[in-house]
Amino acid sequence: MKTKEDIDPAPGSSYRFIIPSNTLIVVQCLKALFQADANAADRFIQLQFCDPSGVPYLTSPLSPAITAGESYFIYVADFPAVYYDPVNFFIHIPFPFQFQFPSLYQLILQVYNIQANDTILKPTLSYFEVPFNTD
Repeated sequence: MKTKEDIDPAPGSSYRFIIPSNTLIVVQCLKALFQADANAADRFIQLQFCDPSGVPYLTSPLSPAITAGESYFIYVADFPAVYYDPVNFFIHIPFPFQFQFPSLYQLILQVYNIQANDTILKPTLSYFEVPFNTD
């Protein structure tokens, strides 16, 4: 299994991972820390599996609302339902990871109502890589 801690996206941006060329991956989990700035809007997080042009193919349920000034550990993995722990600042978003994601498709940790200074920190993807031949 490979684990890739990616670079943090710019503040106010969602996280995007593009599957490498000539590769299939079987994702085990995606985790990150989300920090909401002080602006009043509620934020909602969703994982999207998109084709190479960014059109969503499969989406997770939305997270519960994250309010201004809160920080949550976001964990996305194969699980039957959204789990929300406001005491320990933890949100688990279910997503079926038992199939292969093809080359050049994208996994996007989409934040709705994102504010200019919201940040996604230490996005980390754990996966199995399955090389394939295109000949």
